[in-house]
Amino acid sequence: MTNLSLKKSYIPIFLLSLVACGGDSVITAGYENNLVFTAGASKVNQSIIQALLDSEVARRQERGDDMELYAVSEADIDARIQSLEEQAKARNSDIDFWEQVRATGNTTEGYRLEAHNALLIDRLLFPPNPEAWNEEDLSGIFKKDEPNSMYENMVEGATKDAFREAWAKGEKYQVDEMMSQMILRPYLMRWLWLAADIKYPFDGLREGISLQINDQEITTKEMLSRCELLIGPVEKDRARKFTDIVTKVSEDLEAKGLLISPKEALARIDEEKIEYENSPISYEQVVLQFYGYPTMEAYHQVYRLRQSFRDQWEDGLPEEGLIANLEARKNFLADGKSDAEVILFSARSMETGRYPMEGDSFAKAFENCQSAQQELAADADWGETLMKWSELPEIVKGAPAQATPPKKGRFGSLSLNQLKEFFGENEYLRFVEGASLAEHIFFEAVPGEIYGPVRGVTGWYIYKLNYRTESAKVLDWKENERHKYLVESDFVNVNFFEYIDKVMAE
Repeated sequence: MTNLSLKKSYIPIFLLSLVACGGDSVITAGYENNLVFTAGASKVNQSIIQALLDSEVARRQERGDDMELYAVSEADIDARIQSLEEQAKARNSDIDFWEQVRATGNTTEGYRLEAHNALLIDRLLFPPNPEAWNEEDLSGIFKKDEPNSMYENMVEGATKDAFREAWAKGEKYQVDEMMSQMILRPYLMRWLWLAADIKYPFDGLREGISLQINDQEITTKEMLSRCELLIGPVEKDRARKFTDIVTKVSEDLEAKGLLISPKEALARIDEEKIEYENSPISYEQVVLQFYGYPTMEAYHQVYRLRQSFRDQWEDGLPEEGLIANLEARKNFLADGKSDAEVILFSARSMETGRYPMEGDSFAKAFENCQSAQQELAADADWGETLMKWSELPEIVKGAPAQATPPKKGRFGSLSLNQLKEFFGENEYLRFVEGASLAEHIFFEAVPGEIYGPVRGVTGWYIYKLNYRTESAKVLDWKENERHKYLVESDFVNVNFFEYIDKVMAE
């Protein structure tokens, strides 16, 4: 957990004082599971996918399907990997494809298994012989009887004709990779997922178990071994912090009579999910992609605490507090902008986004940050210092055309959420690491002053605010439901994180 304090010297120093979260006090089964579900998210998903596919293959074999239709050869795997490597090089020729693979915690063998499973999913969905397609399976997968079903577009017409034509030539038709990745595979996996009974520690699994898929249990020890290549000092430290915060805040809420049960938390989440039933994005996508939680298991733990905290206002959120929070944070809520320039001294690889597996990369980043600070203290030009030291690139190769380029840290006018993206910040890391540098820039920094060295979530920083652009937008939060939601949720979040900071400082 972090607390922020601002000190003045020749250069104003914005310091983070870290509350120690390590030590034996949190080396528990809870810590080990949190390590799995924070650092090892990709391996958790792989483990679930593997179990679901094994179960589905066994079901079809028992049904009497011709299993040769689903077979994936070594040559098929080689061809897929070669295609993916060529696509990666086309996007960014400077990146080492296999270095990127290793950065995800994969071995060559593990990556080949991923390639195998992707092809297996395609064939379980659409076997190469269209006459073998199972009408009952496909109707369920594509929700044939529901409004706006994808069944007709995906199963009949051009898709089936293409498979027939290829099969008649003795070939296996392959659906476009983008279509498979973005639409078809998720449809099959969602179908398998909904039919399965999947349980996590938050559901009350016995100690020593991280996952249960139907009748198959996967131990925490086994999951840790699968995650081994993803876990270094930074990942261990964050899992310790996460565990310590959840433990201490839970104890405080329970002492106040506010802590709700895991069952109640999951019931509230199910209510919230109803809003997303006809949405192009799922509730889970919002949590994982926008809020930045590594897994739903991690989110469930934080959600339980936040909902428990909110329950103190059982008669409704206080209007006086809502007005005060809106006044203080209007520039965020009403879409204001800030123009900042930032020098990043990164603690992680700028190519892979991974932290080293050993050593203290933040200490090395701090040394470089101090050197740059000393140059600035000796009247070095700010712009020249930024260009010399900042590890942010001018552009990110392979990024979408509409993405805002980093420009070495000369960000230009950005919203708070855009600024957080450049700092690598999100809701999950705010919970684990404490105060937000983007929020300091957006709400507190004095234009023209230089701040640093300051530790952030991805390294050390020196930065300055050029100016703020205040928004003229008026939030009608008493009548407009969307505005009301924004104002109320921000009020709860701000107070929740302030409460956590207070508990962890005691």
